[in-house]
Amino acid sequence: MGIQIKFDEKTLMRAIEKDVNAHVEQIARDRNRDFDRLLAQYAGRSIDEIKAAIRTMVRRWDGSKISESEIADWAQLTHDGTRIVLKPEKVKL
Repeated sequence: MGIQIKFDEKTLMRAIEKDVNAHVEQIARDRNRDFDRLLAQYAGRSIDEIKAAIRTMVRRWDGSKISESEIADWAQLTHDGTRIVLKPEKVKL
């Protein structure tokens, strides 16, 4: 005598998609708080000082790979007093 388990694959995929999107949105909120703190502390400071702060910030992120070009862009925006906001895209499975 065996046990049969039936499940609806579409329902499972929707549940996984919902959880993944919630996690991605939380990561974006956390990163946006980091950028807000960076802006409050470093707006108007030297680009090199801001780049160093961004590298430190990114190292705390879980394995994120950021290019020097992105670091330079973010440093310039921070220097200029521009708020950086990450907007996640919905994951579709």
